[in-house]
Amino acid sequence: MSKVEREGVERQQRQIARRLFGFRVAIVLAFAVLTVRLWDMQIVNSANYVSKAVENRVRERTVKALRGVIYDRNHQQLVFNRPSFDAAVDVQDLPVRDQPAVVERLAKLVGGDPKEIDGKITQQRKTAPNIPVTVASSIPWQTVLALKEEHTDLPGVFPLQNTIRDYLHGPLLSGIEGYVGPITAEEYPDLKKEGYEQDDKLGRAGVELTYEDDLRGSNGLQHVEVDAGGREVQVLDEVAPKPGNSLELTIDLDLQRDVTKYLRWGLDRAHCFQANPDAKTWTARCPDEVKQRMARPPADGGHGDEGAAIVMDVHTGEILAMAAFPQYDNNVFTGRAVDQPRAAEVLTRRDHPLINRALSASAPGSTFKLITAAAALQEHVVSPTTGLSVGACWGGGINFCNWEARGYGGMTVVDAIAQSNDIWMATVVAGSGSVRGMGIDKLTWYAQQFGLTQQLGIDLPFEQKGLMPTTQWKAENFRAPDEKVWYTADSLFAAIGQGFDTATPLQMLNVAATVANGGELLVPHVVRAVVDSEGKVVRRIEPRVKQRVPVDPRYLEVVREGARKGVVNGSSVATNLHELKVAGKTGTAEFVVNGPDGKPLRDKDGHLPTNAWWIGFAPYDRPEIAVAVWVHDAGEGAAFAVPVARKILARYFHVSDVRNPWGCDTSQATPSQCAGFPDWVRQRIVYTDPIQRESKDEDFHDPEFPMPKDLQAPPSASATPKR
Repeated sequence: MSKVEREGVERQQRQIARRLFGFRVAIVLAFAVLTVRLWDMQIVNSANYVSKAVENRVRERTVKALRGVIYDRNHQQLVFNRPSFDAAVDVQDLPVRDQPAVVERLAKLVGGDPKEIDGKITQQRKTAPNIPVTVASSIPWQTVLALKEEHTDLPGVFPLQNTIRDYLHGPLLSGIEGYVGPITAEEYPDLKKEGYEQDDKLGRAGVELTYEDDLRGSNGLQHVEVDAGGREVQVLDEVAPKPGNSLELTIDLDLQRDVTKYLRWGLDRAHCFQANPDAKTWTARCPDEVKQRMARPPADGGHGDEGAAIVMDVHTGEILAMAAFPQYDNNVFTGRAVDQPRAAEVLTRRDHPLINRALSASAPGSTFKLITAAAALQEHVVSPTTGLSVGACWGGGINFCNWEARGYGGMTVVDAIAQSNDIWMATVVAGSGSVRGMGIDKLTWYAQQFGLTQQLGIDLPFEQKGLMPTTQWKAENFRAPDEKVWYTADSLFAAIGQGFDTATPLQMLNVAATVANGGELLVPHVVRAVVDSEGKVVRRIEPRVKQRVPVDPRYLEVVREGARKGVVNGSSVATNLHELKVAGKTGTAEFVVNGPDGKPLRDKDGHLPTNAWWIGFAPYDRPEIAVAVWVHDAGEGAAFAVPVARKILARYFHVSDVRNPWGCDTSQATPSQCAGFPDWVRQRIVYTDPIQRESKDEDFHDPEFPMPKDLQAPPSASATPKR
């Protein structure tokens, strides 16, 4: 080998040696790094890396608490929790790059809006990526199966077990039960502090809202092991949810059903009458098409389908039945995609069915005269025996006349209530001649003592307060100088429940109950008790007296006498049941509503439409219940509210709906002055009054009710009373 060749070989060997040395150094350094990394992972930060591994393998999943259910007073279950599934997404298992394709497919499966679903997932990534987000509620079982079958193409998507509310009777009780709904993005920050999660539901109306804290329960928690695709492998541990408490209502379901039926009958009668006021028999028997047409909102060419009927225990404040129209089906708010169009229809209806008419204020009409009479006695404007001479009209250029268009001499407070005399009531407020009127401010003060202008505190939301005017109120709420002045005419109309006066059917019901029980203004309530999941009573809703009215009990007894006389031979005669002593007061209240042309609706004689009212109690001598009936745009209270009240009273006390002739005051027996009663009944001529707008058959007897016990009625004319 030459010298040159030897030097070349040596160079190559030196290069190889250097490379081997570098390789050895690299290996040593690599092992050093690995050793340090292993030391860090296994010794220094082992707990942290174990935790991360667990996080990749374990997910936290909320276990929804069962919401408490609802029963009636006889423990008939009204509201159920039905099993359901939601579509949920765990964003930790959904790669961002796959989100568009997953969202598109998921939207097709659940029938949702892709943009809305994508927005929910994106927002969840930013705010709470460790919590699954619900993207569709109450999905069908076929969709649940599809999600499971396509799990490989839908990473992070899984069906989440949940429940939906099932309101067994729907519209019948929706105004009392209410419904539940989702939490909005605006509400969530505050509700999160109270333990709510984004996909929880909460009460939106009725007792579902007012008793939300009792019904909701506490969610549980599961730690779930998942595989690489995010699918559940097993439940590692669980904190069980705590179910919510249940409610026992004061409502009697069977009574509620019948009261609603009678109110529906009364509304139909009113619709028929408005369609053809000159045909008496038409009132009871007009076609359904006419009823439906007249039930449309005024803007749609009808007269509206609004009414309320309430029954309350006069000693406890328990609401035994509360019916109201228009109705809505609370089952449409389940959140299911199939129900969303129906829910939207309810929310946008022109008759606003979510407004409970039993809690909505309008002019109370002559039912208010019970307050006027009590205030006049307490203020010593008149005594129980004072007789006032009243004309047919007020005079002085004021267009204010008594409804009968006739005058009376020596009319006492009892007769003024019984005959619903407008001029008498106006006189004790505005004053006339030797009579010193109490004035509007004093009248309003008494109205407030009877519960008007305030929420009574019923355990239902959105109770309206109503209004009673004062001289100061008018001065502060009108702009023009002449409008700020309180005029005599203002006092005249306020005295009879018109003008600026407004009150709810619930408030006027409570007025009747207060008169009946001797002066205790009760807090009405629809829940009797809160019970736990085992049926044990957690809390009873005890009767509460809001206040005692500042009226001498002797004067309240005089007012009761007037209400009783109004039934025997006054404006409430259609409630003069043969087997039950009833006391009550009618009301007919004008109101203004615009038709399709934007102008106020009037009848052919130029009169404004009127709401029909009746409030009262029974039995007269030992009161048990108070009843209020309000029928919108019907006509006279005596003609359209009283017949509904008569059926309610006969149904509640399981007595005949057959009435005594005019002027007969009896219970359970035929008095001497009405000795011809049995023959009158057999000849079906007991009582028919043109003002009632009833046909003879309709006026006489409804076969749903029994004939009087003191008559030997033929089998075809009797029936077992509803129980």
